[in-house]
Amino acid sequence: MLAAWGALALLTLVHLAAQLAGASTLADASQWFLMPLLAVCLWLATRRRDGGGPARRSRLVRLTLVALGFSWLGDTAPDLADGDTAFLVMVGFFLCAQVTYTLAFWPFRAGSVLRRPLALAPYLLAFVALVVACAPGAGTLLVPVVVYGACLVLMAVTATGVDRLAAVGGVVFLVSD
Repeated sequence: MLAAWGALALLTLVHLAAQLAGASTLADASQWFLMPLLAVCLWLATRRRDGGGPARRSRLVRLTLVALGFSWLGDTAPDLADGDTAFLVMVGFFLCAQVTYTLAFWPFRAGSVLRRPLALAPYLLAFVALVVACAPGAGTLLVPVVVYGACLVLMAVTATGVDRLAAVGGVVFLVSD
């Protein structure tokens, strides 16, 4: 398992360095392997350690693996086609990932910021900022932008109920998008 996490860390560094250096071919190629390697790490981290038979992963893990699959499809879609079609397919896969993550995190919502208005406020402000920033250039895609933004924020909010690591991941995903 340690080897898988090490490989993920190394690949992440290569990917980020390639992006910073403007090495788009390397950045594109490395991006293809990030989500599958992260899925392997999650798979290995949730296996049975008692020497018994195969583990039945929790609903949270299974849905997270599906969401990682959608994220991988979103990452690879721009390399498979050009133009608006590739962009819309990419966003569609990422939307599926957001919905799947939200479904995975939904059972943990009671512990999330949904019940704490002051803690929820930054997420709502991020949503408003996203819409304000995107609205002028969105044109006919404004409604899909609002729907995607709402799903993205809901995913980040529900992630806060899982644990601190999931909350940080949700915020990083929200900010990066």
